[in-house]
Amino acid sequence: MRVLVTGSSGLLGRPLCEAFRARGDVVDEFDLAPRPDRTRPSSFRSRDIRDPNSLGAAVAQVDGVVHLAAISRCAPAEADPAMAREINVGGTHNVLEALRAARRPSWFVFASSREVYGEAITLPVTEMFPVRPKAVYGQTKADGEAEVRRAAESTPRPSTILRFSNLYGSRWDYADRVIPAFVSRARRNDPLEVRGPGQVLDFLDVRDAVGAILRAADRSTASGGGVEVVNVASGQPFTLRELADRVVRLTGSHSTVREVAPVAWTPSKFVADISRARSVLGWEPSIPLDQGLADLSAEYAAAPAAG
Repeated sequence: MRVLVTGSSGLLGRPLCEAFRARGDVVDEFDLAPRPDRTRPSSFRSRDIRDPNSLGAAVAQVDGVVHLAAISRCAPAEADPAMAREINVGGTHNVLEALRAARRPSWFVFASSREVYGEAITLPVTEMFPVRPKAVYGQTKADGEAEVRRAAESTPRPSTILRFSNLYGSRWDYADRVIPAFVSRARRNDPLEVRGPGQVLDFLDVRDAVGAILRAADRSTASGGGVEVVNVASGQPFTLRELADRVVRLTGSHSTVREVAPVAWTPSKFVADISRARSVLGWEPSIPLDQGLADLSAEYAAAPAAG
């Protein structure tokens, strides 16, 4: 297949592009910035999903699109809601419009988020749970999903919305995200700050997330159309305090753990029901949290200057 990956330089985009290529697919990487793990990005071309002309040329010959490009964290979206909406909603609209104009039967995979659910009433959360986001980021992802559904009504194409839980698994991730922050600080024996120690989250190794996207792409290639919504998560609950304690233990750190109040827009609990991922995609996670944390710590250790 020939695949366009927007947001190709990000946490999920980098290993996804490598996975597609490893199985023989041709990948067109589409991002504003080059990959931080490449020292010589001589062939890189900066392209923006806010630019319809760039998108039109990019989708003209592809068999499918994986749309990852976004303001992908809650804090930046809260700080600049207009920018988050322009990129996360407007950019998604632009990608879908480019596909419509290309008049190709290309499949579409949209990276959404568990943030669309907002505050969970019961656990685990199924795909039938109401969409009522608590934060700006979650609202932009919910609106992006709406764009996918509207596009499918006018131009039917195989489309899959993947609602990811909290992803982790690379030292090139944003340093202020919870797991990279915990691991890098623990390696330096610095204090770990837990914002909401009782907050329950569902953490998924990025390698498992890549596997789910590959399954979604293959399913879309074989399906006749329609929009599928699937949770992609570990299905395992961990409090932030448990996470901090595990990081300290696995890194052999002497860090202390300090508990502070969570930010107002953070949901207090989320654990996904992943039965639909099993039935629709034939996918389930394979990397337990302890293994993923240990692998990430080893990655930092192999390049100490980076963190």
